[in-house]
Amino acid sequence: MIETTKPINAYCTGSMDHGYESGTSDNNSRRNSFALKDFVRGRRFTMLSRPARPGNMDSLRKASCQVSPYHNDEEDNDDIETPAPMSRRRMSVPESGFQKAEYAILRPTRDMGSSYEIFTAFDRHTDPYRHYMQSLTCYDLQPTHGSVLLFYGNLKMRQAVTALSNNSHQAAVVWNADVPGDIGILTLTDCLTTLMMAHRGQRGVAEMTLNDYFKATSAKPLIRTTAETSVWDAARVLCLNRVRSLPVFDTDGSEGTAMYLISMRRILHKTVLKLADPSDSFAPYVRQTTLIQKKVGTWNDIGTLTSEATCKDAIEFFLEKKLSCVPIVNKSGQLQGIISKQDIIRELSRHHNNYLQVLTAPVINIIATKPRPVVGKPEMTVLEAIASLVSTERQALIIVDAQKKPVAVVSYCDIMEYIQNCESSHKNSVIANP
Repeated sequence: MIETTKPINAYCTGSMDHGYESGTSDNNSRRNSFALKDFVRGRRFTMLSRPARPGNMDSLRKASCQVSPYHNDEEDNDDIETPAPMSRRRMSVPESGFQKAEYAILRPTRDMGSSYEIFTAFDRHTDPYRHYMQSLTCYDLQPTHGSVLLFYGNLKMRQAVTALSNNSHQAAVVWNADVPGDIGILTLTDCLTTLMMAHRGQRGVAEMTLNDYFKATSAKPLIRTTAETSVWDAARVLCLNRVRSLPVFDTDGSEGTAMYLISMRRILHKTVLKLADPSDSFAPYVRQTTLIQKKVGTWNDIGTLTSEATCKDAIEFFLEKKLSCVPIVNKSGQLQGIISKQDIIRELSRHHNNYLQVLTAPVINIIATKPRPVVGKPEMTVLEAIASLVSTERQALIIVDAQKKPVAVVSYCDIMEYIQNCESSHKNSVIANP
């Protein structure tokens, strides 16, 4: 048994369906302060039943605490005097460190009960988001229901583009059956690149196999990670390579199986938003700092397109600037809408007889069929920006001023890079507010 007499702040991550949108009132708060001994006293620590992790990972971190509603102190004396081995507890820190902890992160167990497991604990000098992401693995963020689109290397580009546009997938893992372990990833950018290659006269690109396409475009080797990689490290890989998603494999090496594609959107949604707290003192560099204060994102030379632009103009913008969306403005420079790569890929499905027809389609016709875009304001906090981004399918948030003119673009990578470089800011805020 682990006991401590001092109060400890518990942040319950809740079910995966809850998020920042639930609000931050006292009634909806997932934060509670309690004496930790009242939580763990008399509980029986047992192994958690859940789908097996790859390899020997089942024994690493999957245990939970359960409690009977008919708790009796006298009957449970044996459990109190004989503590369960640390290997059977859901602990990310030693007992000695846990005794000194001021915060704990709890999450529901995966059994049929309503009990919580102690996931990790830390003191107020520790950056909560950094600590939480370093404690989580990519396996922990695996969706309950999901799929990975897998293409063989001998599939033709025309078929691959059709499959992506018709199934709303962002990317597909490509496996070369002729060379075991030789894999790549096909993205929306590749689809748009293929379209422009055909427009410029390379009509044979539609019948080119994926293997030949990767050779012709000198595609980089697949960037991948494993289930046991920490979420923090996976986010660093995404930021460093400026990629949208990262294939997660069950094991390292060429024989591994793709489990899912982890994205920056999922990381921020399942970590930062899950630890949303009504107190602004919790990680103030995220909850109090505004976008304009730290210039999070791009605040100079914001590229835009006019309402007279075509999809061809938008595609050229995406490929040249390496961006995923672009604001559409009127003659006065005011925002009219936002068009993304995904919007153009969807438009392709309407021109299945001749994909090149999409190049002449006006962008104003595409944005006219979409709801009013979600935009941000310069005074928006970093946390509010994350919540706004997660509520959309886009990879970046357009920031507008009082005249509704775009002044900045903030992407998931911009926010994550800011968080990963703010450990000193958190420590300074703790020192300033002891």
